[in-house]
Amino acid sequence: AGAAGSIVSILALYPLDTTRTIIQVRTPPYDKVDLPFFRLMVYICRTEGWKRLYRGLPSAIVGSGLSWSLYFGWHEGFKRWLLSVKRRGGGAAR
Repeated sequence: AGAAGSIVSILALYPLDTTRTIIQVRTPPYDKVDLPFFRLMVYICRTEGWKRLYRGLPSAIVGSGLSWSLYFGWHEGFKRWLLSVKRRGGGAAR
């Protein structure tokens, strides 16, 4: 579930992240373009196509999906371990 949520989040927000990076770096052909954020996104779509906003997406999905699946997997395993310790009476001193 964590990996799927991460992937959906990346798919929705990746164009915003790409546009932010373009604004920060300002390399050609964007060094002469001075547009507000969402107008720049439209400009990119019109000049280079919508796929430009998703360039580099596969590596982001693999990295984030892997990291979130490991995080949630570890979290669930640790939670189960803590519950087993609690059931055995190995909780903290009272």
